Amino acid sequence: MYSNYSFFWNDCSYMYSTLINYYGYLKSHIYVLMSDGTDPGLDRNTGSGYDSSPIDLDGDGIADVGYSATLSNINSVFNALGESVGPNGQLLVFVTDHGMSNGDIVLWNESFFTGTEFSSQLSKLNASSRINILLQECHSGALIPYLSGQNRTIATSCSSTESAYKSSNNDYGEFVYRWISAMRGVSLLGNEVLANGDSDDKVSFAEAFDYAKENDPFYHGYQGYYEHPQYSSTPSDFGSHYDLYGHYLYKPVLTCPSDISASTWSYCSLSGIPSGCNTTWLGENYIFVNKLTDSTATLKSDSQEVYSDNGVLRASFSYSGVNYNLSKNGIIKWRPGMNFSQTLMNASVSGGTCSAMLDFIVTGNNRNFKWYCDSPSWTSLTNGSDFGEFQGDENLPPSSVWVTFNNPLGESTTLTYNLQESDYQ
Repeated sequence: MYSNYSFFWNDCSYMYSTLINYYGYLKSHIYVLMSDGTDPGLDRNTGSGYDSSPIDLDGDGIADVGYSATLSNINSVFNALGESVGPNGQLLVFVTDHGMSNGDIVLWNESFFTGTEFSSQLSKLNASSRINILLQECHSGALIPYLSGQNRTIATSCSSTESAYKSSNNDYGEFVYRWISAMRGVSLLGNEVLANGDSDDKVSFAEAFDYAKENDPFYHGYQGYYEHPQYSSTPSDFGSHYDLYGHYLYKPVLTCPSDISASTWSYCSLSGIPSGCNTTWLGENYIFVNKLTDSTATLKSDSQEVYSDNGVLRASFSYSGVNYNLSKNGIIKWRPGMNFSQTLMNASVSGGTCSAMLDFIVTGNNRNFKWYCDSPSWTSLTNGSDFGEFQGDENLPPSSVWVTFNNPLGESTTLTYNLQESDYQ
C-alpha cells in the first residue's frame, strides 16, 4: 500500500467515467482489477497517510472495482474475456501502475506480471478480435515486443528505458490524462480537446495517441524530465480506423481541381468511401455543383467573377453512426473572355512611361501574356509576363490598358483596366 499512490485510482476513475458517461459502455462490460479489490482495509497512499481505495469509480454509488490486482484474478478475467469477446469484438486493456526496467508490471503485494504472461493472457482472445492496449507505467515501452500482434494497437507513456511521470497540475498520470481527454473531447477543467484531425467526427486510437504525445509536457522535456510515448499498430493503419465505440472509420479523400471555369464543368471525386452512403455535395462562394454519384460530381463557377480564389467545395455523408465532412478551400474561379476589372490590375503613368501589373499570380507555362493600350502612339515594351510596360508621347497618354493571356484552364482571358486620375503622376 505504500506504493499505491492516489493518482493510480484517479487514472482508473477518469478512464471508467469516460467509458460509462461519454461512450455508453455497460458496467457489465468493464472489469476493474485494483490493489486489494473490495477489501475495506487500508490500501492507498494519499501522500499524507493511508486510506481504503473507493470502489465506486464514477460516483453513482455502485461498486465498480471487482477484483484485486493479482495474477490469479488476471487469469480469471482473461478466461472470461476469451469467452465473451468474439471475432468482431473489441477489447481495451488499460494499465496504470509501477513498471520495472524489464517491462514487468507490479501487482498487489509486490507480485509481478511479466511481458510473457501478458502475451499469454491476450492469446486467449479470438485471433480476429481487436485489442487496444494503453500503458501508463514506467518502462512501459518494453512491453511492445511482447504484446504486438495482428489487429492490435499499443500506446505507452514512455520508452523502455524511461520513467513515466505524474502531472504537475493534477493528480493523474500525465500521458494517460491527455489520452483520455482526447477520447472525451473535453478535459476535466471543461476545456475543449480537439484531437480529431481528419474528416470523421470520431477520435481514433492513433489520433488519441498523437494528441497525448504532442500535448504531454514531459515529451517536450518539462523541467528537464522526459518521457517519450511509444506507439505500435498492426497493420500500421489499424489504429487509424477504429475508435472506442468500435466504429470502423473510413479515410475518404476529396480530389478536385485547384482552378475551375464559369464556362465548363470540372470533375471532382471522393475516394475511399463505403458503398451505400449518400453523399451531399455543396459549393460555396459562387460554386455550382452537379452531383453525378456519391463519389463523383462536377462543378463550375458563377459568371459574376472574373477571378477569385475563395471557392469552397464540401462533401459530407453519414455511415454506420459516423459523420464525415470533407472540404477543399481556396478553389480559384475563372471567367474567360473579355472582362473589365478595376480590382485585378493596377497601372500608373509617369511622363512617357506607363506600367501595369496584375494583382494576382497566374502560375504555369504557356500563359502567352500580351499587353495593349488604347493610345496608338504608345508601344508595348514587355510581353510574356504579368507585368506590362509602355512608352509613348506623354502629351497623349493612354486611358486604358489590357492584357490577354491563357488562364490555367487554357481559356483565353482578357482583363481591361481604365486608368484613373490618381494613376497619372
